Amino acid sequence: MQRFLWATLILLCGLVWSTLAQADPPQSAKQRLIDKVCNLIQAHADQNGLPRDFFARLIWKESRFDPNAVSPVGAEGIAQFMPGTAKMRGLANSFDISQAIPASAKYLAEMKTGYGNLGLAAAAYNAGESRVSRWLSSGGFLPMETESYVFDIMGEPADKFTDRAYAG
Repeated sequence: MQRFLWATLILLCGLVWSTLAQADPPQSAKQRLIDKVCNLIQAHADQNGLPRDFFARLIWKESRFDPNAVSPVGAEGIAQFMPGTAKMRGLANSFDISQAIPASAKYLAEMKTGYGNLGLAAAAYNAGESRVSRWLSSGGFLPMETESYVFDIMGEPADKFTDRAYAG
């Protein structure tokens, strides 16, 4: 009986070991995700006329490339869409990077066209279009979070982008 138990234990250990040996190491799965994110960023930045580095910095700032990120205010996924904005943009699943990254690139391209530059598009992506439009029309201040956000992505303060002729 004891011999049978030892043989069974050895067999089970062998099965567990072979299963673990076949499983992907966590780094490998993480690297595949990062590669997929980078490929999506590149393709959709190009497709929407956005600089790749700008779009990559924005997505990194939003979620650190975490497709499961949820902000304290409820923004979801890698591109941090608020549920209402996601619905308005026709995004079915904010947590699906294959949907969120293209939707984000398209939205940013539309805002770049509307506001005239990437700095204001980034500000509107963070603070909301209505808040940025109010700021442009009546002055005042953007939230400090948005000021920092624009600076982190663009390397310049948000005020720099208020001149519609600015090409940034």
